[in-house]
Amino acid sequence: MSRAAVLSCAAALLAACATPAPDPYATQSADAHAMSPYQVHEACAKLAEGDRLDWRFESLAPVDFNIHYHEGPTVVIPVQRAASLGGTGIYNVTLAHDYCAMWETGPLGTVVSYRVRPIKGER
Repeated sequence: MSRAAVLSCAAALLAACATPAPDPYATQSADAHAMSPYQVHEACAKLAEGDRLDWRFESLAPVDFNIHYHEGPTVVIPVQRAASLGGTGIYNVTLAHDYCAMWETGPLGTVVSYRVRPIKGER
């Protein structure tokens, strides 16, 4: 088979696997999400200026939690909780970015339940 034919087949297979982009304002949640020691878990959404991010979580063991975005090579962390068993809040988005809520376990691992709900701002 020629190189062009192989590339054409590969492109067709990739196109067949493509799925529509998920709703950026869909709520992401988990009940009893098991996390191994030193594991990281993220729930991310593309948000615009004026949007809000309504978040909450509970953990059976302390986790480090943050909401962050990337500005070039820099990670900007507007919300941070160290060694936390839970929390809630609403973050008001002032800059359009891909925002991630992130949990990181320690040496014990844990089980985390969370809800991250993007709220579309008035436009």
